[in-house]
Amino acid sequence: MTKSSNSIEAIDDPRYTPFDLDSTYWAVVSKKVPGHYLLGEDVSNHDSLVRVSHLIMRICRHDFNLPFSKRFSYRRPRLHIDSLGRSVIVLLTLDLDPLRAVASHHSLAPTIEALMEVVESFKPNTPPSELRFIDEAEMDSAVREYNELVLKLRQVLRAEGMGERVKSFRRNATRNYRHLMGVIRASHERHRKLLLIRLDWSENDVDPSAPIEQLSQADFDTAALRLANARDKMVHHLKSHFKGDLAFYAWKIEWGVQKGFHIHWLVGLNGSKYQDRINVPYHIAKHWDEVLFNGGSHTHNINAMPGKDRVGLCVLHYADSQAGSFFGLYADYLTKVDYNLKLRLPNGMRSFGCSKLNRRAGRKTGPDRSYQMPCYDIDAVRGKRGRATGRRFTVKSLTKELQ
Repeated sequence: MTKSSNSIEAIDDPRYTPFDLDSTYWAVVSKKVPGHYLLGEDVSNHDSLVRVSHLIMRICRHDFNLPFSKRFSYRRPRLHIDSLGRSVIVLLTLDLDPLRAVASHHSLAPTIEALMEVVESFKPNTPPSELRFIDEAEMDSAVREYNELVLKLRQVLRAEGMGERVKSFRRNATRNYRHLMGVIRASHERHRKLLLIRLDWSENDVDPSAPIEQLSQADFDTAALRLANARDKMVHHLKSHFKGDLAFYAWKIEWGVQKGFHIHWLVGLNGSKYQDRINVPYHIAKHWDEVLFNGGSHTHNINAMPGKDRVGLCVLHYADSQAGSFFGLYADYLTKVDYNLKLRLPNGMRSFGCSKLNRRAGRKTGPDRSYQMPCYDIDAVRGKRGRATGRRFTVKSLTKELQ
């Protein structure tokens, strides 16, 4: 790209369609659309999801113009197709079956479901592959039918009930985030210091060449049940080993192309007793891998990564003014919003869980503290992935968010 990757104006550069963009460009888009640079990263058809999602954003923009038109060049009629129209043509040539296959174990976003239904019902007189060869007699008809398709997509995506359907699709993330932040804040009020720990657990014997859509329902249920049993073992170890020094814990089950089922962990310990931000989580991970699962798993110690002490994975003091921002960052990561699709686990299983909210009854025992705990709005400190979902969700706000 000729423009700097730090320039947000690169989004509207007409020389590039959404399908010419590399990961650097998409990261720039993510600054304007929170969380969308992660769309579909947990499924094998990543490219298709990115294309469909970006197309939905383009169609819902307030400065929408019809993408197909007839223009004259050197007194001859020419079919003009702008970047949005080219994206629509590429979408029409995509194989949507892989996305349908993903839906066997995932729930697709309402906007994607609506778009796919319209696209699959579109039967043009002039197929996309023949547009470049049409003559003047067929040009008006082709322009009309392709523009009608785009207008129908826009009408469906901006329909009156779509905003509520999208809000319902994302609702669990906001509810989980607020509950987890309440648990963390209550723990921080009870302890003078908190050691914040991030761990990622996954099984070793995962075949990355077998995507989730190829799993039968029986195999999927078996894998999910095995993961639930493993999670229960890890929770029991945390409770039995740390006892009253375990301030809180939270977990999130996800599916990744390379790791298969895996669990993200966020753990808070009494920082007055446990102060080593690297070795404490190291020994937790070592016990899980070598004792609980006999070498059949791998637990990644996020705290040991360089620079993580500067972003909150360390001992956080009661009066630390940045503690709220760190809590919001990691709580949002574990409860991140499912913009495009979300994992659909077997009946009775949850993809997220955390310790209970225990509010302290009466005043704190012991001497009064000589400093005050900083106040912060849990929605204001929420990470970028979910910050947009905390406000009232309407069709107007959906359109603004997708601009």
